[in-house]
Amino acid sequence: MLMSQFDILNLKHIHREGNVVVDILAKESVQHASGICTFQSPPSIVVEALLDDI
Repeated sequence: MLMSQFDILNLKHIHREGNVVVDILAKESVQHASGICTFQSPPSIVVEALLDDI
């Protein structure tokens, strides 16, 4: 497991409301067979959430 390769590890739970962009992208990835999506620029589904984060 990746976490076991680190001497010191700090995990912090962030509620969905605190990271809307990640929540949107996670929901989007479920719709893909591999669960992996790559983007060259922010997809339109997250642009508004990104702007709200500024």
